[in-house]
Amino acid sequence: MTQYVGKISIELSNDISLDRAFKNAGVPDDSSVTALAVTGTFNHTHFSAIFKKMHKSLQELDLSAANYDAYYVSRDDFYVYIRKEPPRYHQLWTNDKCNTLKSISFPVSVTELQFDLFKEFPSLTSITVPDDHPTYAAENGLLFSKDKLIIVRYPTGCKGEYVIPDTVVEIGCNAFSRCVGMQSVKVSTSVVKLGDYAFEGCTGFTFFTIPDSITKIGDHAFEGCDGLTSIVIPQSTVEIGDHAFDNCIKLTSIDIPQSTVDIGDYAFSGCNGLTSIVIPNSVKKVGERAFASCKGLKSVKIINPAVKLSECAFYNCKALTALDMPKSVKYKQNEVFAYCEKLPLYNELLQENKTNKIKQLKIKRLKETSTYEWIDTLMKNSAYPYKIIQQSTKLQLLVMINEKHKLVIPVPFKHFQNIVPKIMDAIQRFEAAINEFGTIYIDNMINDNEGWKIDHLSAAKQKEFLKK
Repeated sequence: MTQYVGKISIELSNDISLDRAFKNAGVPDDSSVTALAVTGTFNHTHFSAIFKKMHKSLQELDLSAANYDAYYVSRDDFYVYIRKEPPRYHQLWTNDKCNTLKSISFPVSVTELQFDLFKEFPSLTSITVPDDHPTYAAENGLLFSKDKLIIVRYPTGCKGEYVIPDTVVEIGCNAFSRCVGMQSVKVSTSVVKLGDYAFEGCTGFTFFTIPDSITKIGDHAFEGCDGLTSIVIPQSTVEIGDHAFDNCIKLTSIDIPQSTVDIGDYAFSGCNGLTSIVIPNSVKKVGERAFASCKGLKSVKIINPAVKLSECAFYNCKALTALDMPKSVKYKQNEVFAYCEKLPLYNELLQENKTNKIKQLKIKRLKETSTYEWIDTLMKNSAYPYKIIQQSTKLQLLVMINEKHKLVIPVPFKHFQNIVPKIMDAIQRFEAAINEFGTIYIDNMINDNEGWKIDHLSAAKQKEFLKK
């Protein structure tokens, strides 16, 4: 197999496939190309095909002299989208990985790059664009916004330390994502926004300081930083995003500042190194599974009596033994402490959950039966003799409270689920009315927007009784 160490140049167009372009350039199909320059016009199909063909050899890709056709629609795409508006490929992207690529140059016609494009190139050390590029600027191999206020992408294969310039105000989405060789990034107070996935998968980090200028930690910002042992969250932080520190397995301590209002879903899920956590009074919401499966978590203190604990907030924290929180905090719903088996309240919650599940299962089964069967099943569990009379548009339930007193409840076939749950309540109110007002004959109790009404009582007496 011939290896072309020098730069190979090919010309592409929408009518020329990558394989045909190589043949036109006199390059054998089975060649191993390390450097490729493209001229002519390329599209999203060409871009992906380059990495499919050369993912084991390509080190340098130069697209700077080519034109990108963002409106190209292949024949296959045309048939898929024939009844819809054709797709537009303004964002250049690929799902094809290339472990060998070290540098890439984009032309002015590529005006938008998929935000997570560079994660597919783990050895990349240089990104360049022309000086007259309308969207981006490049400096020392890094990609910035045109005004250099935003870091768009740090090359994934770069290692060591990096100091963010004081001119930068935003770390963009995926800016340092999967930079596994990065040991530290110094962020100045000029940065006011930390984008989603900003440092996701930076396994080389052990410590990180977020500047006081940051008010929100983006979604997935430090997810999978499995070397991170400690992090300083400033008092300016109002929101900790979804999955912000998900699976930071070595994180041993975290101080949530008094300024924080919202802790996102899965924010600290899988942080096995955490042993204790204090959720300050400022926090109004702890997201779904925010601390789920924190295997080392032993102590939780919650200060705000009105905090909302979302579904499974502390799910599967098996080491949790100490829980200090106000009595007003609702925790029995949504399995907040499900599988926290060492908590004293766990058995109580487990029994309640079993009871609720059995109840819900019975209701589900009842709903699958007819109106007659549902009422018959309900009344069989009561202590009262009853009779169900089936009429054309409704059922009539006769409940014999005693020899002298009967209760007649009409149950329409339509929307009967709204009335049946109130039948036992009606019976209890009927009995109470007899006991309080003596021997009276109540021949009907009906349901309307005001609740159950008892016939043959004065309005004043009825109002007084129904308040009980």
